[in-house]
Amino acid sequence: MQPAMPGLIGDLLTVIGSILLAFDAITKEHEFDQIARATKLLNASKLCKIRFKDEGVELTDENDVRRALIRRSARKAKWGCILLAIGFILLAFSRALGLFPVSH
Repeated sequence: MQPAMPGLIGDLLTVIGSILLAFDAITKEHEFDQIARATKLLNASKLCKIRFKDEGVELTDENDVRRALIRRSARKAKWGCILLAIGFILLAFSRALGLFPVSH
C-alpha cells in the first residue's frame, strides 16, 4: 500500500464522520417539530388504539418520542465518532509510513 493511500482514506473518513456529527447537531430543531407532530398523532391515536414503535421504543407519550429520537441521535453520534477515530488512526499510520521510507 502506498503511504498516501491510508492518509487519503483517513481524510475521507474524518470528513464523513465530521459531516455526520454536524448534521446531527443541525437537525435538533427539526427534532423539536417531530416531537410536537408525533405527540399530536399519539394523542389522536389513543382514540383508535393504534400503537406506534420507533427505535425499539413503544410510543405512548411525549417522553417516549424524545427517547426514540435520542436513541437515533446517539446511534448517529456513535458512527460519527467511529469514523473519526478510524480516520485519525489511518492518518497517523500514513504519517508513520512517511517517517520510515522503504528503499527499493
